Amino acid sequence: MRGPLISRASYLKRQREKAYADLLRQLRDVTNAHLLNPSDTQAKSIIDITNQINTMTLHKTAYMLTKLRMKTYTQGNKAGKHLATMLKQKQANSKIPYLVKRSGEKIHNPQDINDEMAEYYQTLYNLKNDPTVHQHTKYEIDTLLQKTTLPTLSEAQIQKIQDPITVQ
Repeated sequence: MRGPLISRASYLKRQREKAYADLLRQLRDVTNAHLLNPSDTQAKSIIDITNQINTMTLHKTAYMLTKLRMKTYTQGNKAGKHLATMLKQKQANSKIPYLVKRSGEKIHNPQDINDEMAEYYQTLYNLKNDPTVHQHTKYEIDTLLQKTTLPTLSEAQIQKIQDPITVQ
């Protein structure tokens, strides 16, 4: 029973797609003829064909919405194939396919890409090994902190901070 139903559904779908393609072809032909020699009958024909195309598109959209609602209803809050497919697509879009090293070599292995990026950021933020950057000594840092006068709180301010919070 299932086989003939699937066959019939496929046949009807092919018929709808063929009718839609025929309507688009007719619209193109009538529009071209109307551009060359405008007439009221061609204008009415363009409107009729456009209405038929819109009706077919509306039916297709309604069917797709019904199918989506059914899928959402049956899936519920479960993370099923629908979510897995969406995640795979998102993951594929965010994946780095390859990385070009400084030497010009392309790296395709994801682990090698991760290692290369880790090495890049390590050299970017590790300034200890860079001879062009001045390295401050502990003595320089201590003297800078001793010279710097930071603002301090008065006793009244300290007491006010330590008081319990009240609603006014």
